[in-house]
Amino acid sequence: MPSPQRILLALLLALLAGCRQERVAAKASFYVWRTRLELSQADHKALSELKVQRLRVRLFDVVRDGDGIHPVGKLHVASMDAIPVTEILPVVFLREAVFRGTPVPAGLAGQILSERDKICQEGKLRCRGMELDCDWTPGSRQGYFDLCKVLSDSLHARNEMLHSTLRLHQYHSPAQTGVPPVDRLTLMAYNMGPTTASPARQSILDMKELARWLDTKSVYPKPLDVALPLYSWALVVRDGNPVDILQQATASELDSLPWLEARSDGLWKAKQGFFLHGLWIRKDDGLKLESPDVSSLRKAADLLARKLPAQTDREVIYFDLSESALAAHPAPELRDLQERLGTDSVKPLPAATSLRAPVGRQH
Repeated sequence: MPSPQRILLALLLALLAGCRQERVAAKASFYVWRTRLELSQADHKALSELKVQRLRVRLFDVVRDGDGIHPVGKLHVASMDAIPVTEILPVVFLREAVFRGTPVPAGLAGQILSERDKICQEGKLRCRGMELDCDWTPGSRQGYFDLCKVLSDSLHARNEMLHSTLRLHQYHSPAQTGVPPVDRLTLMAYNMGPTTASPARQSILDMKELARWLDTKSVYPKPLDVALPLYSWALVVRDGNPVDILQQATASELDSLPWLEARSDGLWKAKQGFFLHGLWIRKDDGLKLESPDVSSLRKAADLLARKLPAQTDREVIYFDLSESALAAHPAPELRDLQERLGTDSVKPLPAATSLRAPVGRQH
């Protein structure tokens, strides 16, 4: 008589024989970080090609200044006609200083939720849930977590979820940095260190830094989505030090300017003073371009897929939705990143599947 162990093994093998392994790609989303919301034809095309169901749209910032704690930079919705997504996840950016100094007003959570509802209703946005973006520290953690708890309770009463962004240093040591009381978090795989004039070091996406922060024995106790950078910038280097940032600069733009000269060390040198993107560039200033290429993004996606716990419902959020980003990173490239950040799922074979050889030409 076969032993129980052999019977169990035979049943397991029979079960596996009727299954197949399938790669489940991560879902795609974009951050929309603008003060005026109006999608272009290129935006619509990318959202359709990538089958994006949800956009993460910044609605406003919350700051602390001489007038107290209040929202600024509110989003103006110009047009959202026929947007090819089913819902909007509103994002609120909170400066870390909000949670330092005098205690946060008890009504801040209600004020944030009320402002969210107002913008969504007036802009006719299909909003659901909320994401808070804050780089909390040990000194601001308790205030931020208290706000998360109140907002989470309010959203749960509506059957909605609260998300929070998560920096790499917060992911690496949850026992020290704490875990916010939210439903899901978005690991931000960019902005990895201080800017430097060295062409060999990239501050937007640095693989050594990413590997260092992902090297942890801690298993993060909440579901994680992942944000990847599609943006570029140019650091203004003066006397060997970065002094400012030109947002959304590109290599083709810098090459086209007659006032700049490309140098062998990877910098562009200003031959005379001029304005660029609203900044005054001095004669002899250097411009260092930082722009994650497809190879770096693929390596980052592969590393994240290896290091993060497997999830079949993971979302990859590209920062951010812009025509320059879409031109540099077409849809097939982004779909490949989603595949790399996906997970393997075992599914049963269709009922009609047979192990018999197919009927066909005889050899």
